Amino acid sequence: MPPDPRLLVLYNGRCRLCRAFAWSLARLDRGRRMRLVPFADAEAEAALAVLPAAERYAAFHTRAGGRLRSATAAAREVLLCLPAGRAAVALGLHRAYPLIARHRRALGRLVPRLPVTRTPPR
Repeated sequence: MPPDPRLLVLYNGRCRLCRAFAWSLARLDRGRRMRLVPFADAEAEAALAVLPAAERYAAFHTRAGGRLRSATAAAREVLLCLPAGRAAVALGLHRAYPLIARHRRALGRLVPRLPVTRTPPR
């Protein structure tokens, strides 16, 4: 079976804001260009094994073409998979990620409790 060409999005399923983020991405990704996998999943653990433990939970990550990206670079990759994503990147919206990540606990209180979202492999 050929490798899955979709962007692999690895996120913290224990973080309330991160779960809301993944839930929203699943609904916005009309072209099914992404796979959402929480950190606790064996596939995520294998993909993140190259990172020190402290870096794994500091941000969300993406993997495409064997390349792992984190934080702002990962946010850019995600935006490019969404409708109007190129415009969002041109406006620099991916650069807001560090600010959001710094305040994820407080922001998490503002979003509903949602289940962990996982997009199955093809």
